[in-house]
Amino acid sequence: MDNWNVYSERITLALKELQKWQIICFGTWSVFPFTRDKKVICFLNSICETEFFNKILLFIHSCWNGKQTNKEADSIYKMLTSFEWDEDSVHMKDEDSSQGAIDFLGGVELLSKFILKNNKKDISNCAFQIFNRMDYKINFSEDNFEVKLMEILLENEKKNQLKIIEDISKTKPGDIAIELHHEELINFFSKPV
Repeated sequence: MDNWNVYSERITLALKELQKWQIICFGTWSVFPFTRDKKVICFLNSICETEFFNKILLFIHSCWNGKQTNKEADSIYKMLTSFEWDEDSVHMKDEDSSQGAIDFLGGVELLSKFILKNNKKDISNCAFQIFNRMDYKINFSEDNFEVKLMEILLENEKKNQLKIIEDISKTKPGDIAIELHHEELINFFSKPV
């Protein structure tokens, strides 16, 4: 994505006004669309046990509702940093799904790392993972409509991230829907595989 450093600084500045639980909500909101990405979910379910994905979902919901603990974040962080798959053995037809899984798991890992170490750069990088996903689709999709749609959604995401930071700054945990400002992106990712 062009000018990531400038955008990252803008996000980091906006996060300075938030309390830690609000920053955690922002990071959680940033990775949430991956939980609706059918290709990513199918891929993860094909390479790991369902319990793996379910633990991540529970963690995401705990974070969104302000109920996460350091113990839970540490458990997720260790689980993700030790999880591997042979990316070279991924079939060509699964490369998009594999890349989405890398972005998703990387985002959740950064979220858990932020909870443990309180480094706002981790949350900026967590928020960037959705841009990685969209950028991959823009660069590798053979469907021109999908490319154009992703370009629009990517530009919208820049605005939506700043909107959700403002919205989160005015609420309590769980007061707003985790899908807020992500409806179009979630609809795109939710389409049948």
